[in-house]
Amino acid sequence: AACIHCFLARNFRRKNKYEQVFIYYKHSYDMYHHAQSARKITTAKPSAII
Repeated sequence: AACIHCFLARNFRRKNKYEQVFIYYKHSYDMYHHAQSARKITTAKPSAII
């Protein structure tokens, strides 16, 4: 399944460039944040996961 920002980006392709740029950066930030939190969870001891 594609993430919501990829889906939105496809729908906004006909709209203005500023929206596309915003979505691109929002997507990049969310993917980075997701990667960071996934790494923390996988490298943490089970008792450290909240």
